[in-house]
Amino acid sequence: TTCLVLIASSITTHIMPYLSSLGMARSISGFIATAVPLTSIAGRIGFGWFGDRSNRKWITIGGFVIMGLGIFCFAYASSTDMWLLVPFCILFCIGYGGITTMRIALVREYFGRTSFGTILGFMLGISVIGTIMGPPAAGWVFDNWGSYQGIWLIYAGLSAVAAIFMAGMPSVDTKVRH
Repeated sequence: TTCLVLIASSITTHIMPYLSSLGMARSISGFIATAVPLTSIAGRIGFGWFGDRSNRKWITIGGFVIMGLGIFCFAYASSTDMWLLVPFCILFCIGYGGITTMRIALVREYFGRTSFGTILGFMLGISVIGTIMGPPAAGWVFDNWGSYQGIWLIYAGLSAVAAIFMAGMPSVDTKVRH
């Protein structure tokens, strides 16, 4: 969860300055900034539907993978390669939105209903660390390196690490938890 919000808050905070630093018009930057939360709705609904019918752990892993691929496209977007913003919007936004839905379902699946509120509150409280750290880290990278590309590549790698971490989590017998 912390990885998800660290990455998402950094991108949503810095999307306009990043695209402007690439020489893109504010109208295009604004359109992409608007597309991010709107496109994430497809991931939230789609992953929720799939999560009710399939293994939530593997769906979440897929979400981190496609989110990372989207960030990779974002890192290599430029004023001459604006087309990379299309796969960014599709992959990142659907992955981000889907993981947002799955993380709550996974808490229920792994821990049951008894302590759901406590565990979810703790998890969301800890995830604030990502919200606090992510955007300033991205700003620091730009201020010191003159480019956001390095931080986006780090975040794409962090998304891969999150997928690997999820893959290492034990599976849960969902029949026991329901």
